[in-house]
Amino acid sequence: MNDPIIISLLLSLPIYYFLNRNTLSLVLYIQDTYPLEWHKASSNRMKMSMRDLKQVRRVYLNDSLKFGFLSKQNDPYLARLLKVEKILVTVGFTIFTLGMIAAWVI
Repeated sequence: MNDPIIISLLLSLPIYYFLNRNTLSLVLYIQDTYPLEWHKASSNRMKMSMRDLKQVRRVYLNDSLKFGFLSKQNDPYLARLLKVEKILVTVGFTIFTLGMIAAWVI
């Protein structure tokens, strides 16, 4: 009964590894290419801990990628990284969901 769940987890782990690598590439690219936007995301005016600052930075960059400055940039590398991220999330979620459905059916 647990075999489909374990198989789906094992198949989705490499996908989430590549998703993490893609996100790291995205952050490094934004840091090098758009230093002003990175500075806005990394400002620590409230003396937050590093863990909280990473969360705030992630939220700020996601908002900027969807609605803000970075969404208006015509950057092919940035667009490619975002497209790869969407594909990896979709494939990982699909594999995991199919494994859960297979475990429920079997």
